[in-house]
Amino acid sequence: MDKKKLYILTSEKLPNLYYDDKKLIEEFKQQGYEIEVVVWDNAYIPDHSLVLIRTIWDYPLKRNTFLELLSDFEKRNVKTINDVSTIKWNLDKSYLVELYDKGASVVKTEIKHNFKLEDLAKKKFPLVVKPLVGASGRNTFCLEHENFNQDINALVGEDVLIQPFVSSIKTIGEYSFIFFGGKFSHGIIKTPKDGEFRIQEEHGGHVKKYEPSNEELVQVKTILAFLKYPCLYARVDVVKVENKFELMELELIEPELFFRFSENGERKLIEALS
Repeated sequence: MDKKKLYILTSEKLPNLYYDDKKLIEEFKQQGYEIEVVVWDNAYIPDHSLVLIRTIWDYPLKRNTFLELLSDFEKRNVKTINDVSTIKWNLDKSYLVELYDKGASVVKTEIKHNFKLEDLAKKKFPLVVKPLVGASGRNTFCLEHENFNQDINALVGEDVLIQPFVSSIKTIGEYSFIFFGGKFSHGIIKTPKDGEFRIQEEHGGHVKKYEPSNEELVQVKTILAFLKYPCLYARVDVVKVENKFELMELELIEPELFFRFSENGERKLIEALS
């Protein structure tokens, strides 16, 4: 029987993927796949191919190129995991406003196009300002009060979102719950280092495994149920507000999936493909 060919997309800085995804390649091979890892913006993928998006973590800086790639995939019947429709919906964080308006438990989010410093006038502080399309905490600012002394000019003229700062991020952390084929696989909790609010490891954050209670899982699944797009993998990032989970981000494009904290998470992803 011919092997199934799968292209895995990564970025130029991670030509061999992130270390946490290495076992994923081996698991795919054991399940009968032929794997080719390619740099997403520097490779040709044949018509009718199957593509798994992984560590394309530079795409927010090349948004138009990425959109062109997705359109090209659609024209040539290249199937992406997740689907192109899902990726486009998840591409900028305006989906948070959409989900909030539908009744999902989401951190209150305001979008400002062509952002100006005057847009922060009369806001309730502390608050967070970050790019509408972004990753890894890049150009993300926590402003404690209206007389903030941080240089946020990098965001001026850009499309941004503004959210209240959720204090539990510093005291408890941010939770991530990973789902494959709609089924919960594993959870983690990320906490910032002292003096920081960003929880990503590149900013000194710490990560450990987290086992949610049944009640917590119900809350997360209730949020995920508002998603109306096909979804083979999802990472649901939530924070606690008055002891209730609120969605911070719903990661459906290239999330770190924290396989190292799972039990056979790689296999669960592959089984969800079947």
